[in-house]
Amino acid sequence: MSGPEQFRGTWRDGWYVVPHQVIFRDVDAYGHVNNAVFFTYFEWARTLLWFEVAGFGGALDIGFIVAHAQCDFRQSIEMEPIEIRVRYGEVRNS
Repeated sequence: MSGPEQFRGTWRDGWYVVPHQVIFRDVDAYGHVNNAVFFTYFEWARTLLWFEVAGFGGALDIGFIVAHAQCDFRQSIEMEPIEIRVRYGEVRNS
C-alpha cells in the first residue's frame, strides 16, 4: 500500500527524489534556507522512502534509527522549488 500521491517520490539514478517547495519559515533574515533545515528536508524524504519500501503506515510504523547523517553544503537555496534526494547506504540490526 502506498501513501497519497502528493507525498511520494520517485527513484532516479539510485536516489529517492522528493519534490518540495521551500516555504517562508525555512529561510533566515538573508532569505537563505537555514543549514539546520536541510536535515528536516532529509527527514521528510527519508520517511517517504521508508513508507515506499516498507509499506505506508503511520508514525508508529517507522522502525529505523539513523546512526549517521551527513550533508555537504554546496550552494544556498531560497524560496524555490527543490528536489530532496536521499538513499541508504546499509541496513543492519544494530
